[in-house]
Amino acid sequence: MEYDIVGRAPTSAEGEYFRSSIWRWRPLVELITRLCPEEAQACLGWLYNDGDGLNADGAKRLARRLETLLAEGAIDVYCREQNSKPEAVLDVARECHPQFDIRRSGTATSNDDGWRHLDRRVMLSIGNTPEREEAFVEASIAALTVIRPALDEAFPVTEAEVEAFTRFAAASGGFSIF
Repeated sequence: MEYDIVGRAPTSAEGEYFRSSIWRWRPLVELITRLCPEEAQACLGWLYNDGDGLNADGAKRLARRLETLLAEGAIDVYCREQNSKPEAVLDVARECHPQFDIRRSGTATSNDDGWRHLDRRVMLSIGNTPEREEAFVEASIAALTVIRPALDEAFPVTEAEVEAFTRFAAASGGFSIF
């Protein structure tokens, strides 16, 4: 699932369209609403895909504010703070599931050898036995209330994403979120 952010009156190709997965959009919106509250307040549906957004003036003001924050280094600081949180996800998952070998891996991409994805950066080897997989599922459901808050922070925003959205907003002529 994704969010499609569509420029209302784009002034260039960069302002026509911005796409984000549901996992990547939420952290970007959190950054925008925390660091640019005045510029963001006109949009009430940042996390809904019902067509809400900002008009041309609001999008330009948001882009200018994000540009200022990028130049001042505030976005870099925010992103670094957020990027330190995924390790906390591993710590919580390790504590909740000590029976599994939970570790970071950026290379395993198939399930052929028993790998299962928690997200793109966090994987765990649970073996191929139905009993172990069933036990993992049951433990995951039981631990969901503990793990969920950490998973919400497992997809931190990047400075590159902020830069791309800033360029989009500046050239969008206003935008709608679908």
